[in-house]
Amino acid sequence: MAAIFARRCNVYVSTFCIFAACTFIGFVKCELQLTGISPVGKSGGKSSIDDGVVSITADNLVSLRFYGAGFSRDTRISFTTTAGKFKTKCEADRTKPVTFKENGLREYKGEAEVSLPATSDGQVYYVCLQFSNGSDWMHQGGASDTLLQIKATIESSLPLWLKIVFILILMCLSGLFSGLNLGLMALDPTELKIVMNCGNTSEQGYAKSIEPLRRKGNYLLCTLLLGNVLVNTSFTILLDGIIGSGVAAVLGSTAGIVIFGEIIPQSLCSRHGLAVGARTIWITKFFMLVTFPVSYPISRVLDWILGAEIGTVYDRRQLQEMLKVTAEFNDLEGDEMTIISGVLNYKSKTVEEVMTKLEDCYLLDVLSILDFRTIAHIMQSGHSRIPVYDGERHNIVGLLLVKDLAFIDTDDCTPLRTVIKFYNHRVQRVFDDVHLDAMLEEFKKGHSHLAVVQRVNNEGDGDPFYEAIGIVTLEDILEEIIQSEIVDETDIYLDNKSGKVIPGRKGLMKNLSLFSEEQDKPKISPQLQLAILQYLATAVDAFSEDIISFNVLKRLINQPHVVQEIKLQDEDNINHKYLYKKDAAGEFFTLIIQGRVEVTIGQEELTFEEGPFTCFGARALVPSLSFSSTNVKALGQYIPDYSVRVVTDLMFLKIPKGMYKQAVRATLMEREQGADGIDGALPGMGLMNFPALARINHVNGSGIQSDHVYLETTC
Repeated sequence: MAAIFARRCNVYVSTFCIFAACTFIGFVKCELQLTGISPVGKSGGKSSIDDGVVSITADNLVSLRFYGAGFSRDTRISFTTTAGKFKTKCEADRTKPVTFKENGLREYKGEAEVSLPATSDGQVYYVCLQFSNGSDWMHQGGASDTLLQIKATIESSLPLWLKIVFILILMCLSGLFSGLNLGLMALDPTELKIVMNCGNTSEQGYAKSIEPLRRKGNYLLCTLLLGNVLVNTSFTILLDGIIGSGVAAVLGSTAGIVIFGEIIPQSLCSRHGLAVGARTIWITKFFMLVTFPVSYPISRVLDWILGAEIGTVYDRRQLQEMLKVTAEFNDLEGDEMTIISGVLNYKSKTVEEVMTKLEDCYLLDVLSILDFRTIAHIMQSGHSRIPVYDGERHNIVGLLLVKDLAFIDTDDCTPLRTVIKFYNHRVQRVFDDVHLDAMLEEFKKGHSHLAVVQRVNNEGDGDPFYEAIGIVTLEDILEEIIQSEIVDETDIYLDNKSGKVIPGRKGLMKNLSLFSEEQDKPKISPQLQLAILQYLATAVDAFSEDIISFNVLKRLINQPHVVQEIKLQDEDNINHKYLYKKDAAGEFFTLIIQGRVEVTIGQEELTFEEGPFTCFGARALVPSLSFSSTNVKALGQYIPDYSVRVVTDLMFLKIPKGMYKQAVRATLMEREQGADGIDGALPGMGLMNFPALARINHVNGSGIQSDHVYLETTC
């Protein structure tokens, strides 16, 4: 009503000005002219003011009041949708003319009942007036003046309450489509399958009901988008029919769609899209059927262009990072995360990264003797598989399993080479760039759980050759997978990453020492003992039958600490790797039983190697009668002019000068008193109990001046 009142005021002012001007200049009758239109108050709601323009219900008689000048009972009114200037002819596209009602007709205003067809969006009617029947129709203008325009709109057939109900329903559907678009389409096929297999009972039920529709991804997407656009458009039209098409309609529709159709449903479905989608699945299927003629062809085109939908796929690094990012929200423990990380990473690592370097490995020389000490050392190492080398440590020639020692008698002193040849375990070799997954497959085949890591050495001028650089075991790969050291009941183990020796179970070495106290000395077989006795008695003059009897010589060899061993890998013996040093006193005799030594002689430092049954230091026992020799001092101290260095594990016979003199004295007593007397006088051959020794005046020697020449002629 306020808009109608304001419009009438404007019309009254314009009409009054025109009428006053006509009267002032003396005209009796003003020229026919329209100044404004307004609805009559008793129009029954069929006319209104919409954005300054008179709006009437189409195809209904509506009373309108016209203002202007020169109106009469002969004046006729017609309407056209064609815009024109004032006083131009108006002949085309006019509606059926009407006349003013005689009741209340004045020269400056009049009422008429008008019925107009509906206009399209943005189209209005303009007024054409005819002064009398037969005169020209004159256009009244109004292209830029809303006071002279009329809109004819179609009256809605729905009542107001039904429109409100439809608006609420459309608002809910708009929110549903918007939320499902985010909730369902965000669930890619891969994630949906995971939920179907690993979710709880309710989630599995939701996923199973949604999965058939989600498989048709583009069809579902087109349906949701078309449905969303359809309900939003219908909502806007219905809202416009209630509150009009002004600013209020724009603000109302925008607020309704954004808040209730986008923000609230999307925030809800982003967290509970699976449940919402499953509970409203019948609505989605209904709209898929309704929009099938449009959405299905579009979806087929999209399938052809974009291809099949695969879903989100993570590689190893992405999967590992996803686990780290979601660590505080999932139920994985710390060690489980560590193991998963190790499983995802181990394929990218090579055996060189996890192997134990060869210099840190426990190896055995193929020349070793399997006596009590060697086997005890093997047991104390805690390893079940031990590589065996020949000469150089990088020359791996065999593999010893601890179970191979089950039937080995330590008293037999079995050579390790014999055991290696008998069992002939395959030595598996791999290159340093082999990945851990391939190495694990090799171990799973059952050939071995230990492999020698090698590489091609092409340094220098010679031909390239394979060089062993480390050892890799199945345990190393498992430790890399679980990202932790596997500690068993062994005494010690070597961390192949830090290189540190870490203690394990205590007490095994102590327990073994209880048994090794009496048997720690090296053992030689009876056959080898007989060979040593015969060699000393026949090849070395100092031990001939004339000087030492065979019975005393046998007891001499069986004395403690006469047969000795040197293990190069034993750090306790590293200072004993020289048997003799040049110009250093050495008051003992040595016979090599097993192993090899390096001899350096004379000023020229000539070097050569010697093996079993080579003797040294015979002059220390029986010096020449002429004390002019350069290597025998006045007091009888023996100074060798050569050096003897141990190059392999060594077993040798070591007889000190004092013990030798006691053996000579025991021989003299034996010959004087008889064998029974000497046996009773010397329990365990306690030769050190003799208070005095007879001087040896005559030695059946060869008169050699140089000790190393003595080696060649006498030994």
